[in-house]
Amino acid sequence: MTLVSSLVILAVISLTLTDTDTRSVLIGGIAASAGSAIAFYFSSQSADKAREDILNATFGRETVPNLVDKTFLDATKSIASSALTLTVRTPDKPTDDMLVDSQTPVAGVQLPKGSPVSVDLKTPPAAGPA
Repeated sequence: MTLVSSLVILAVISLTLTDTDTRSVLIGGIAASAGSAIAFYFSSQSADKAREDILNATFGRETVPNLVDKTFLDATKSIASSALTLTVRTPDKPTDDMLVDSQTPVAGVQLPKGSPVSVDLKTPPAAGPA
């Protein structure tokens, strides 16, 4: 905006010149500069949008599934069917029958593909007498 305003002021000043050749050159240069500035402004906005579209198509986003109260085995299968990765915070040596106690980030969040989902596991409750 400042560039275009400055060019308009320069055009007005050039009209006070008595040399017609210099005035013509200045007005032509002003018109070309204003056109270039406007073209650059609009092309940079569409280039940003195009770049965003390419990144989303290449890397994409994935919705985090709900893993809470699933067994570690089921949580592993659920994450394996997505483009996310599963990391276990606790315990150090998980077993397939352990239950997911909590997860970060929570279910429903959109993450870039390949992002980790961290879980804390707990020992399942002991089966009582029948």
